[in-house]
Amino acid sequence: DFERPQRRRAVHWIMLASVFVNSVVALPTSAQSEASGSRHASVGESGMTTKTLQRSESEVTEKEMSVSHTSSQVTLCGGACSQYSPNKIDYHDEDVAVFQNIMNETACCDLCVAHNANVAVGENTGNTNTNCTIAVWHGPGHWACNLKATADSPFDSTVVVALQPIPAPPVVPIRFASIYTDHVVLQAAPARAILWGFANVGESDHIKVTVTPLGASVTASLSPLPVGSSYADKWIWRAVLPPINATFDAQTVTVSVGEATASIIDVLFGDVFVCGGQSNMEYSVNGSNGATIKHPPINDSLTEIATMRESRYSAVRLIRSGHNDVKTPALELPLPAQGGEPFGPVVGWTQPCFTANGSETCRVDVSALCWLFGRNVFNALSDVGRPRPIGMIQSCWSGSPDEAWSTAEGLRKCGKPETETNGGMFNGMIVPLLNTTIKGAIWYQGESDSSHPAGVGGYNCTFPTMVDSWRSSWSEGTSGETDPSFPFGFVQLNSFTNGSVYDNPSGAGNLSSPFAPGFAGLRWSQTSGHGYVPNAAQPNTYMAVAFDTPDSPIPTPINGVPGADPGFGVHSPFKQPTAARLARAAVNTIYGISVDTVGPIHGDVTRTVDGRGLIVAVQQFGKGVLPLRTSRGFEALVNDVWVSVLVTSYSQSFVTIPNVPAAATKLRYAWYENPCGYGCFECAVYVAVEPLGNWSGEFGFLPLAPFMLEL
Repeated sequence: DFERPQRRRAVHWIMLASVFVNSVVALPTSAQSEASGSRHASVGESGMTTKTLQRSESEVTEKEMSVSHTSSQVTLCGGACSQYSPNKIDYHDEDVAVFQNIMNETACCDLCVAHNANVAVGENTGNTNTNCTIAVWHGPGHWACNLKATADSPFDSTVVVALQPIPAPPVVPIRFASIYTDHVVLQAAPARAILWGFANVGESDHIKVTVTPLGASVTASLSPLPVGSSYADKWIWRAVLPPINATFDAQTVTVSVGEATASIIDVLFGDVFVCGGQSNMEYSVNGSNGATIKHPPINDSLTEIATMRESRYSAVRLIRSGHNDVKTPALELPLPAQGGEPFGPVVGWTQPCFTANGSETCRVDVSALCWLFGRNVFNALSDVGRPRPIGMIQSCWSGSPDEAWSTAEGLRKCGKPETETNGGMFNGMIVPLLNTTIKGAIWYQGESDSSHPAGVGGYNCTFPTMVDSWRSSWSEGTSGETDPSFPFGFVQLNSFTNGSVYDNPSGAGNLSSPFAPGFAGLRWSQTSGHGYVPNAAQPNTYMAVAFDTPDSPIPTPINGVPGADPGFGVHSPFKQPTAARLARAAVNTIYGISVDTVGPIHGDVTRTVDGRGLIVAVQQFGKGVLPLRTSRGFEALVNDVWVSVLVTSYSQSFVTIPNVPAAATKLRYAWYENPCGYGCFECAVYVAVEPLGNWSGEFGFLPLAPFMLEL
């Protein structure tokens, strides 16, 4: 289930903020034999194989051109489908299969496949002789999923797999944007929190925002909606609150105009973080990526869920945004209880566990790393007498490359061609947050970019450029209330595949480069070729080393299915050590809480006195280097071969490799997809540290980060 870079663009029935139009065609399976072009297998997020057909732009029919260029509506077409015009789809028609909360072409394909499988065994209701196929495109030349090449002939017995329109945002006199719901955490002083939403009032009407019982009151400003917006609202209102100190006292925030009001309750003021990335960030406590179980639960999940129930964590609030990959900037996130694709509806801000209608719900649908990080930061601040609420905004998507999360301008700076600069997830899942003041962000991503750590459009450029674009965009969107250099933390890639064999691999050509394709090169590019952060290219940045917590080496169950996870994958269930390491670095970087080290890094490498070996200095060594856990891990480049050289001794701040060939020109450490073995914590070099608290996953040691150096 290795994640390949796949750009999945949602099929939207509601066009948010002038979203580019998509078209859906339903055609009978029998017509597939007429298709032209080449087909190849692809695997969507669900793991189900579908077929992709590719054709050159010149092969697009006139009818397809007219459909795909429709400027304001989603269009269904193709023979018998033509009766279903954009605004006249009869969702009760026996030839229309309707599925709620499905906004993704891969999910739509899966439903079609399931429909046909049921037809084959006569289990479908209605016309059991009717198969369906789907064509989805986003303009000339881009298709996916069981596509028939032409759409200009009528077909009989066609089933339209239709995506039920998500209700349009309500047009009311005044409302909050969807990021602001009951139980929200707003950014506390010294920054000022910003609130905004939609209004349908006169331009001269007075809009007031109040915070009670604190008593703060401000007047909101009005601005018109962007040109071309599909929203029917007249105005966007925006209010900048005065600096409000962190408080655990629940507030009510009300926006009012005339007799019309809207309120959100149980509002806290504290520090707000955004959690971004791909599946290792999206991996939730129960092993889902929202609502669909995809992985084993995280390690010791029942204990972690029990911890979520503790009353002290009611001030750690969570929200999970829905998936939204769009060509132009969206105005807001999908409304709570809507969107989210097959991974479940969006859920507004809540406590980790809450009771509604007599039933308890624990947020096992949210990112485990996001929750554990927020919990650890909350504990660390409480332990030093500086308690404050913590708000965590999850906005991530499995399988996504970092390019999807960046601005077009940033991607162009890294040499990306114009055709590859549509940051659809930035548009759909970050832009709606840019007017909300935040404290910082954390990031776990890179698996989908491991094929290009460097070079034109390489990760060593796109990643720091993405961070820069987030910082500048958030600062601009909040009028400077969000720090233009806000702290940004990330996880260095975990391990993948089985353990390394250190069998003297070739170092010829680019295989001697620290930026060679693969997880090792990607880890190096995550630090812009330094091996540590912060550095000149990545200021105010911190990271957690995670490659010593690999996935299970044996098959494990998923959702009760034995062996569904084959092991050795990219999705480690051991999120607690990663979260503890990242939070340790965060509280030191952001809040100045003293730690003996945030993690050891390499220092200078010198020859031993006898000239036969090497001494590697270990910086940020905490309480000192611990006894070596294995002698393997270091390799020297000798005549274009990476020769394994054994480390045999250590001191407080050094390790010694006694025998290194004199002809060696480079030294590297832990330079494999899985450099340390089958189990957790099996790397060679660790340093002792003083734990910050009784956090799950926090131990008295941290691993040396990987590196490659010239000798």
